[in-house]
Amino acid sequence: MAKIKVYRFQDQLILSLFYQDFPTQEILLSLKEQKHPIYLNFSFEVFKKRFLLPDVLIHKELYVQKLYYNPEENLYFLEDNFGIQSFENPEDLVLKIQFLDSYPLRFQVKNDLSNLYLKTNVEITYQTHLSKDLRFTKNQHKIRLKAENTLPFDVIYRKD
Repeated sequence: MAKIKVYRFQDQLILSLFYQDFPTQEILLSLKEQKHPIYLNFSFEVFKKRFLLPDVLIHKELYVQKLYYNPEENLYFLEDNFGIQSFENPEDLVLKIQFLDSYPLRFQVKNDLSNLYLKTNVEITYQTHLSKDLRFTKNQHKIRLKAENTLPFDVIYRKD
């Protein structure tokens, strides 16, 4: 992940993630194969760090995006925790997932955020017949990409 921003709206936190080196071409070609779904799994943890003691987990939530092609409708779909969206071509769908913008964390803000940390995990899973240099092979490859980041809220929090 390249950048994380957190905004506060009343007692709600709004999260935006921007990726570094997002595998746009690989995901697009995997979608065009139209065989297996692609999963983007996000894990968000809010915790309090303690000196010489274990960290205290305050909140944890999962957000899942599933991308797939439906040949009966000839449409590409993005299914997530909020519903299903359809797209006529895979390029539009991939543009939609290249960053996570304005995700509302279900964590209710009650106090100051200065002593809290946010840990984000992103895992992208897809299957393809393409090698690392994007050449077609007869073997199916299962690819799993992971990114993790832990930052204090006072570094990523924006009061804009």
